[in-house]
Amino acid sequence: MNQSRTQFGTLRKFRFLTSLQTPAVRNLIWKTEFQRKGSDGRRITQALLFRLVTGTLDGRPVVLSFGFL
Repeated sequence: MNQSRTQFGTLRKFRFLTSLQTPAVRNLIWKTEFQRKGSDGRRITQALLFRLVTGTLDGRPVVLSFGFL
């Protein structure tokens, strides 16, 4: 989490966008918004998509991967 905060700033907003069905996994997509201060002290706002990939193992949901796009 500290690495994300250093790179992107503080998470200010997030909104679930959609679930993409594929044959073996499910992709859950969120729109996120981060804010941080630039080297000149000005506020920088950055929007990123976040993806969570889930599947099932022995009938139970599992997280397979996640990250920013």
